[in-house]
Amino acid sequence: SGANLSGADLSGANLSGANLSGAYLSGADLSEADLSGADLSGANLSGATLYGATLYGADLYNAKFYGKGGTIKLKKNQVEYFLNALGFQIEN
Repeated sequence: SGANLSGADLSGANLSGANLSGAYLSGADLSEADLSGADLSGANLSGATLYGATLYGADLYNAKFYGKGGTIKLKKNQVEYFLNALGFQIEN
């Protein structure tokens, strides 16, 4: 917890159930990583690559995703999937 993993290459890593609370993951490559059930509460994920990462059941309470602004565009039909990955349920 509270680890400094800034810029680390964790692509494809199995981090399911890991305690990463308060971790500094700014700029880390977490693409295709399994973060299911991981504790990412209070983690700094600004600028991190999360493409294809599994976040099912991850604790993202107070996690920080902000930063200089993204360059990847999200299509309207992808918004629901994105919010579901963050634990939101969309109601009609």
